[in-house]
Amino acid sequence: MIAMRPILIFALVVALCSSASAQSSFDDSLMRRDVASRVARDHGVKMDWQQKSLMQLMDAEARLNTTKRIRDEYGVSFDWQKITLTVLMDAEARMGTARRVSQATNKPVDWKQYTLIQLFTTGHFSNLF
Repeated sequence: MIAMRPILIFALVVALCSSASAQSSFDDSLMRRDVASRVARDHGVKMDWQQKSLMQLMDAEARLNTTKRIRDEYGVSFDWQKITLTVLMDAEARMGTARRVSQATNKPVDWKQYTLIQLFTTGHFSNLF
């Protein structure tokens, strides 16, 4: 049994190495083309799927979708090329929370003046959640 351990370890190393090399040679060109096609169709933005990574294309699509949703729901426009997805998502969450607080209290609440945590915990807002 002890003599088999080095063989099993060697087999495991070979399997892991071959798996890693297979992943690095993965061809994602169809996925990149599909994302670029959706972006062009849904947002009218042409992206070179051959020059952009899948991650870059998916990030652009997510930012475009988020800015469209914010514009449609709240009437606020952002430049999707200049703002990160996390900043957009934070703004969207604060807008939605500020809207709910405003509706519940019948008082205007400016989403820009508060962080999301402040909207949940500040004074009379905290009893709404």
